[in-house]
Amino acid sequence: MQTAWQGFKTGKWSESIDVSDFIKQNYVAYDGDEAFLAGPTKKTERVLDLFEKMCQKETRKHVIDIDTKHPSDITAFAPGYISKDDNVIVGLQTDKLGKRSILPKGGIRMIYQELDAYNYKIDQKLDEFCHTNLFKSHNDGVFDAYTAEIRKARHNRLLTGLPDSYGRGRIIGDYRRVALLDGVNMVAAKLFAVVVQAQVAYIAAKIIILHHHSNSVTPSALSERSLSQRSFRRARMQFPALFASGFR
Repeated sequence: MQTAWQGFKTGKWSESIDVSDFIKQNYVAYDGDEAFLAGPTKKTERVLDLFEKMCQKETRKHVIDIDTKHPSDITAFAPGYISKDDNVIVGLQTDKLGKRSILPKGGIRMIYQELDAYNYKIDQKLDEFCHTNLFKSHNDGVFDAYTAEIRKARHNRLLTGLPDSYGRGRIIGDYRRVALLDGVNMVAAKLFAVVVQAQVAYIAAKIIILHHHSNSVTPSALSERSLSQRSFRRARMQFPALFASGFR
């Protein structure tokens, strides 16, 4: 047992990557009631009331306001408050409750689309600055890093969760696994899964070819009958030579 695991109940999670099993083996149920909880203070109730009214207004209007002049940054706006007199933690992302900000470096096209959806226009000076002085945007950088294969797989929706189209450049991930299982084990498990997936796709390709020869149907019709369109495309992309020889 690894030193970091001492004190925890072992199970499937200690033999393979299984966060769910770790939680099931080690959580402690609370069977009491809510009596230990303190109710909200008057200050909290006042702040919550203002916030809920803002949410209702935003629901009716879809958007309360958007600042189209100042790109979002830690010092871009003056302090903002829900209730200046009652706030314990002060400061919002902008200087006004409900006002949205824009982040051109995250992808200028996304900014245009969002503003257009709510009948806003980006400030002309900011727009000119973005096109003349702004260094490469997040999306531009990401797409420059994509290989031709990744672009093709993305276009065919074989890959999802890629870091483009995310305004803050975040990548979807479950980082609990890194803390629970070291990175080396995770990489090894991922490589094993990739190998298994490739083997499955190869078998699928062979099945498609066998069905083609036995039933004399077209690949497109066959993909609808035997496998999903996505599985068919995945197999064809991974084994182009096999398909080229099989569909003569």
